[in-house]
Amino acid sequence: MHTRFTLRHGVFMLFIVSVGVLIPPAVSAESVIIARDRELLTLFRDSDPEEIEAFARDIGLRYDGAVLHLGRGYVFRRGGPFFYRTSRKNLQIFCSSMKASGKNVYLWFLDSFGSEDFHRIYEDHERIIDENLRTVRELELAYDGIVVDLEWINLPSGDNAGSYLSVLRYLRHSLGEKKLLVFASLIDNPGENLRRGYDEEKILQIADNVIPMLYPVDGGFKMTADRPVPLLNDARIASLRRYYWKSGYRAAVSLEGAIILERGGTLEIVRTAGDPEAEFSLRKTDSHAGLYFQIDSFRARDPFELTRNDGTRVLVRENENLHHFRVLETILCPGDYLWEYFLIRDYALPPFSDRTTTNMPCIRIDENTISEIGDTADPPR
Repeated sequence: MHTRFTLRHGVFMLFIVSVGVLIPPAVSAESVIIARDRELLTLFRDSDPEEIEAFARDIGLRYDGAVLHLGRGYVFRRGGPFFYRTSRKNLQIFCSSMKASGKNVYLWFLDSFGSEDFHRIYEDHERIIDENLRTVRELELAYDGIVVDLEWINLPSGDNAGSYLSVLRYLRHSLGEKKLLVFASLIDNPGENLRRGYDEEKILQIADNVIPMLYPVDGGFKMTADRPVPLLNDARIASLRRYYWKSGYRAAVSLEGAIILERGGTLEIVRTAGDPEAEFSLRKTDSHAGLYFQIDSFRARDPFELTRNDGTRVLVRENENLHHFRVLETILCPGDYLWEYFLIRDYALPPFSDRTTTNMPCIRIDENTISEIGDTADPPR
């Protein structure tokens, strides 16, 4: 495992448990999302109870709660991180340890992306919910509620809003007094959200709240004045923040960056981790930043291969341009859900106590003012 850390503001802390999980320092998010299946499998299946207790303690010291991903569908069957006896026992220990320290624990299952994937979940949602919750009760897990992540349910076509609400109603009925939260791809345009299948008013009649996803790298990039810029620029992020704030939503926010290859007038996100300047022979040609991002541009001195997220490789030719997009921690606001625990182990962020409104512009976004950033956001997409 290779991990790079930098010292910011002269302060950071790092803990290591024997299974190789890096405990990141505190940030300004109230809750952290723990989601990567491979790392979860290693952590919960292979750890001793004492290691899980230490993991829960360190999470509790840094955050007010956690959202733990159990899996997409039938989460306790073979093939998932929590199929194993040791995984289930350690899940009990983690939940109990978190609750004993007064922290919130939400369990996350039901995942889909796009209409076809959603239909697979919808056709079997009652059986999935019944089986998962039956095992949760048998394990007597201490938890606060369930989170679901059914994204882009009308993509590329269709009207699945009614089916989506049916899933939520059944889960709501099955949960009793436990809370129900939903991740949703919402923007600052209720009409567009309706077209995407998310009737916010009806959803909030069933669920306790919505968690909109603010992931800058997923917004894509465009070339402007020979520079790559994120479509989720400062003004768009400010506009989204204002909408979420007015709606009473707590956003899930990602610090994930990107290595971008410029070729033939197009921009390709090759992968979302790593520092190209540290890995390859590059000449820096430009650097520009906003409130929430920084992009450093480079030119390849020699040809080299770059591994994509999916494991395939792309040849970067001599004199081709690469751009390193980084999301700055100034994007974080109190109350956020931070995506994602195993991702931020590559970041060294100052504790929340070191943060002030001068380095967290988003704190100042309220119903009356957005002047620090400017009310010039592009029209909602």
